[in-house]
Amino acid sequence: MKFLCIYRASEFSPFHHGSNDRKLMSLVGKQLQAKQFEVEFMREEEVDHTPRKADLIFSMCQGIQANQHLLNWEKTGTLVVNSPRAVLSCHRVEMHKIADQAGKLWPEGFLIPTHPGSRKIIERLKVFSYWIKRGDVHATERGDVVHAFSLEEIQNVLDSFYRRGIKHAMIQRHVDGLVVKFYGVKNTSFFRWFEESHPERSPEIFGLARSKVEELIDMFDLEIYGGDAVITPSGQIVVIDVNDAPSFALFREEAALAIVSILIDKLDQGAREINFENEKKKILKLSDFKGKIPNKNKIL
Repeated sequence: MKFLCIYRASEFSPFHHGSNDRKLMSLVGKQLQAKQFEVEFMREEEVDHTPRKADLIFSMCQGIQANQHLLNWEKTGTLVVNSPRAVLSCHRVEMHKIADQAGKLWPEGFLIPTHPGSRKIIERLKVFSYWIKRGDVHATERGDVVHAFSLEEIQNVLDSFYRRGIKHAMIQRHVDGLVVKFYGVKNTSFFRWFEESHPERSPEIFGLARSKVEELIDMFDLEIYGGDAVITPSGQIVVIDVNDAPSFALFREEAALAIVSILIDKLDQGAREINFENEKKKILKLSDFKGKIPNKNKIL
């Protein structure tokens, strides 16, 4: 059995994230090899229209082009975790459409074109404490996510996005409270969180909200995930961002174990489904054959 591990492109892993991505991938690869699986590594930039031979792919790809290729690879029967469809749903233009259905678990916000002639809606804003986020991928440089306190600041951020060729922005109302970063792997015991300003602290109330948080994660169909949330003064949990491919820096060893666990489970599940389909085809063929056997008791 062969696994293919795909590194995220460097443009989507700014600052120290590229190093963290490589360390996580290395751990996952070594653990799979220790279990006698064949493992190959490649870069997001190398993903093209030609599917690679692999029984399962662990992908950290974030770009549209690579994930569109992976969607086609999936159609040939290749298993991919996270699914490229789930990854693309986390691009903010799509994220807003999905998460907006989550009610109070997601803050008020809206999408807006960055074109200067298409911004009249922001003139209606009355409370000026908003987060302005680039509307496609997650932050790739400083300035991709900005806390704005005035109409002028919002316009300046949108101008900057427009000059950089970013066509849409997500404007999200600020939520007061304690900011928490969280990480998880579905269907495992791995779920970790900490205060953004004090990583040594893990508020118990957030851990109790895992099922609620994963209701939102399920809307994106993610299996490996991370994100940011706020615990309001009243104790309400509000998720403010979802990450489809965290590098799990503070919990790398634990996360790698959990990831390997679901990759192998996914592979086993895929094998069972293939065996079931093969057996079903055999039964159907046998049934069809029996229907053609002459009835010996029939009087000629």
